[in-house]
Amino acid sequence: MSRLLYLEDAAHWRCEARLTAVIETAEGVAIELDTSPFYPRGGGQPSDTGTMVGPGGRMTVRQVSRTAEGTVVHEGQLLAGSLIVGETVMATIDRDARLRNARLHTAGEVICAAAAELGRRWPVTAASHIPGQSRVAFQTDLGVKEVPAFIASLKSGFAAIVARDEPVETMNDVAPDEARRLCALDAAVIDGKHGPLRLVSPVRGFYRPCMGAHLQRTGEIGEIVFRKTRLRDGELSISYALGEGTDSS
Repeated sequence: MSRLLYLEDAAHWRCEARLTAVIETAEGVAIELDTSPFYPRGGGQPSDTGTMVGPGGRMTVRQVSRTAEGTVVHEGQLLAGSLIVGETVMATIDRDARLRNARLHTAGEVICAAAAELGRRWPVTAASHIPGQSRVAFQTDLGVKEVPAFIASLKSGFAAIVARDEPVETMNDVAPDEARRLCALDAAVIDGKHGPLRLVSPVRGFYRPCMGAHLQRTGEIGEIVFRKTRLRDGELSISYALGEGTDSS
């Protein structure tokens, strides 16, 4: 099992690590480390990208995933030399890409929190935090004519949470019973998991099960544009993106 530094502190963007496996693939090379600063793809958030530099080689990391056993696999291409099992490398993530992805993911959680603050504690049916595809979908009892007023209130509530610059807190290794208590609306999701869970709290008193890499404070989200809403069969889908003057997403 690989140690994931983002679970301890999302501000970790580089570290020394020992190579535990080097596997040649059709696309390049797959590397396993004992410790990784990279976020592995999952939870609707893209993986980190970046580089690894060792004593006799360097590579670019284009995709990161995590196996069922907890091993983190870094896939990419060798740029020079070779990387050998047992060597120590400097693993470095692309900080700009991580920040973009974290802004989108934290924004999605704040949308959920803003809806809850409006008294709309709806179950989340889907979420994506991929640039260009970011959205949150709720199971709702709203009628079509009620949607515009709700979205206007949601935008105001979202902006207020960002302006409050609240700390984004995470809780690791939460027992299932405690997670069900804190995330009542996500009980179905929690009941499908085994063992301890990780929760994120973008505002005080509001929790969601989440393994994502997040910002440290809501004020770091910056400007978000609500792009489109769609109500179909009791599901309200809200798509969003980073605002002007930021990386398009």
